[in-house]
Amino acid sequence: MPPGRTSCGRGSCTATCTRRICTLIRRVYPNRLRVSSLPARGSRPVTDRVVAGVGASSTAPIDDIVDAILTVVGADRTLVSVATIDTKADVLAPVAAALGVSSTSWTAEQLNRVSVPNPSARVRRETGTASVAEAAAVLGSGGGRVVTPKTNIGAVSIALACAAD
Repeated sequence: MPPGRTSCGRGSCTATCTRRICTLIRRVYPNRLRVSSLPARGSRPVTDRVVAGVGASSTAPIDDIVDAILTVVGADRTLVSVATIDTKADVLAPVAAALGVSSTSWTAEQLNRVSVPNPSARVRRETGTASVAEAAAVLGSGGGRVVTPKTNIGAVSIALACAAD
């Protein structure tokens, strides 16, 4: 029997035997996705088209915002738009241009109406809404669900929501 292969005890089968394949895959490929992390049969697949909601401090350079968005979006998703609070719209326009996507902005009142997984009291004090990144992503996507909650990279917060098809 070749190295790294196992037998289930039936004699003729090797690593392809369904009783042992998951164990073998875990040993040989420890970083491979587990079956439990895959979508359930019949469920909607996770979209690869996303809208990035952006929250940033007034001192965050445009290059840092672009880098943060690219880091969170990653190579397996397609960015279709960026969104933020209206007071940051002038900062987001060059970011959107650098990324080759459209940008939208929302008032604090509009963002406040969105239920988000990670509201912030500090953000509420500074902007008038408990969430900028997550709420802007949801509104910018047309009501899509948050697929990547708020992620802080330096002075930038990024959240991703499924884009409408």
